[in-house]
Amino acid sequence: MQFLERPGCHLCADAWLLVVSLFPDAESVVTRLDIEFSDDLVRDYGLRIPVLLDASGKVLAEGRFDVRSLRRSLRQR
Repeated sequence: MQFLERPGCHLCADAWLLVVSLFPDAESVVTRLDIEFSDDLVRDYGLRIPVLLDASGKVLAEGRFDVRSLRRSLRQR
């Protein structure tokens, strides 16, 4: 999985804490990517961050993450 974020994004910080609380091994299985290092990521996700993608690139959550929908997305994964 990939967690797309950018420095200084308070939504990203909040979402990451939620991911870690619901997915205990997130630190080892989720790659955190700063979208600022890729023009393509900025173009595709710049206004949508934070974004959590599964291994195939499917969006599991974006923007303001909430517990219920994130749990549902992780269960379906």
